[in-house]
Amino acid sequence: MSSCFTFHIGRTEVMSGAGCAGRLPEILSQAGAEKALIVTDHVLSGISYFQSVIHTLENAGICYVLYDRVSPNPKDYEVMNGMEVYKKEACDIVIGIGGGSSMDCAKGIVAMVRHEGDIMDYGRSTPNRKFFTNGRERLVLVPTTSGTGSEVSPHAVITNTKIDRKSDVMESLFYADIVCMDPKFAMTMPAEVTAEVGVDALVHAIEAYTCKKMAYIFDPFHDAIALSAIELAARNLRKAYFCGDVDVQARERMMWSAMMAGFVLELDVGCIHGMAGMIQKYHHEVSHGKSVGVLLPAGMRFNRKAFPERFANIAKAFGVDTEGMSDIQAAEAAVAAVEELLHDIGFPKLSDYIKDPKEIDEFCEAAAANSCNKNNPRMVKPEDAKAIFLDAMVDRW
Repeated sequence: MSSCFTFHIGRTEVMSGAGCAGRLPEILSQAGAEKALIVTDHVLSGISYFQSVIHTLENAGICYVLYDRVSPNPKDYEVMNGMEVYKKEACDIVIGIGGGSSMDCAKGIVAMVRHEGDIMDYGRSTPNRKFFTNGRERLVLVPTTSGTGSEVSPHAVITNTKIDRKSDVMESLFYADIVCMDPKFAMTMPAEVTAEVGVDALVHAIEAYTCKKMAYIFDPFHDAIALSAIELAARNLRKAYFCGDVDVQARERMMWSAMMAGFVLELDVGCIHGMAGMIQKYHHEVSHGKSVGVLLPAGMRFNRKAFPERFANIAKAFGVDTEGMSDIQAAEAAVAAVEELLHDIGFPKLSDYIKDPKEIDEFCEAAAANSCNKNNPRMVKPEDAKAIFLDAMVDRW
């Protein structure tokens, strides 16, 4: 095991370093936990590194129950079923191991064990929304990808199967007790997934850094974190994509990028997230990471004139020599640098999913009305949404 170190983000203890997941038995013993519910998906539960970590629990005599029924975009009933397993098996701690889906499901489980009703009763968009008032069970999160940053986020995105729509359940109690950031898990990701989740993290950082809220307040703390997350992704995503099965340093730095981007995501997002939801609604085969990624350059191009100095800083984070450039020229260079990165990692384009531009007319109005646009640098009208979609249809990388 390489050197691991520990630090705190608020009340969350974070362990970082290759092989640090091997310390899970120590973590559980120190917490006085007697039986863990491990929440994950069936694909991850079958990989060798996951099994080796599970064996460390067995060798230490730690009891656990494996709940590996989480699907991409976790469903409301998966949370509720996991809660029932937790109660039936008399567990006393939850370990969420996986990408955002598994971690979000784990968050829902630890809350619902102590609350009545259905997880969707607590969604932000639910009429007469309920709130968690009875605390939660103990929670350990082990991210295995480098995208969502859910490990340090107060959000859990759960699909409401009754209306076939994602819902954001946001509560401060979703901040985990312990996060174990082990890049050896990320080394198991295939290249396509590496690109998808890496761009997801990049979008989180860029939208948080350029949202209206950040431009109008003085917040050097979050500015620094967002720009560092952008720089880490800009300078390591290619390495992780091409050499991710051997380059543990690139994997570790992408995990940092994702975690930092997830941390600043609470500041808000913008039109890229607001419009990406429409792509997923009409094309279920498109993942969240791909839906925001295909819109990233077009969204940046639309927003860059609002706060060009911020987009100029993004260019610098990408390593662009902006000497002699005006802010607007540097902002344009930032968009070009993003497109070059997407080209290099073989990222898909919107035209891979939408073949007929007339299809865009069906969801422009809904895309413009999305609540994510409220903090976008520029107001997004239906005609603006259409222009962004059409811009994204142009094959530029």
